[in-house]
Amino acid sequence: MDMLSLLRGVGYPVNEHLTIRHPRVGEICDYGEHEYYALVSMLTATPSDLMVQLTDMGIDYEAVDEFQLFATCCGAFSPERTRILLGDFDLSALRAGVHPATGEFVLVHPEKGFFFDKAVYEIFVGVLRQMHGMKKNTEHAGNATTKQIMIDEARRRMERQAGKPPPLFLPPILSALTNSPEFKYGFRDVWDMPIYTLMDAVRRIQTIRNYQFIMSGVYSGNVDIKKVSRKELDWLSEL
Repeated sequence: MDMLSLLRGVGYPVNEHLTIRHPRVGEICDYGEHEYYALVSMLTATPSDLMVQLTDMGIDYEAVDEFQLFATCCGAFSPERTRILLGDFDLSALRAGVHPATGEFVLVHPEKGFFFDKAVYEIFVGVLRQMHGMKKNTEHAGNATTKQIMIDEARRRMERQAGKPPPLFLPPILSALTNSPEFKYGFRDVWDMPIYTLMDAVRRIQTIRNYQFIMSGVYSGNVDIKKVSRKELDWLSEL
């Protein structure tokens, strides 16, 4: 993955047909924060994320292929809804098919004639997750009892959240950053920042502050530097 392009905030070309746009914070605000993150979550959802819904449909979520799950959801993504991320690319136009050379399941664009296969899908969701600081959820149970416990717990979480608005994500981050001395952007500037660049700033400031706290402890004699990992002492390391 081209991390430098992500940090720069330019569009990320998945292939010659599909480029992921890099929304600015202001665009997300105009689109609606809840709606935006719901869209990203749906585009990157794994069977583990939907274990309750799949179970209620009589489907074993561990037996579902995540690319095929994505394929079944494509029709729900109208161009108007995905334009903030995909520009004019129309996910709802993709149709299930078989690759003539490999015999593998693919999505086909009937007009442009290109194949959206699992390799393209992996790049697509990988970039979206990296851009938004998300981790892939793949929960697998060791046995049937453990699986049922996991499903029941996921159901309880859903029931607790039912009827409640999703928690706000960006407002506390923007408030904290724009009031932090390490952050070099003002409140008026932050709206033009690409979302990955913003999230990178959050993680980097946390890394720098952690380093400073450790070194303060070392100099005061309260922290044994031999017990601190090398990564924590390198505030320039990859995040």
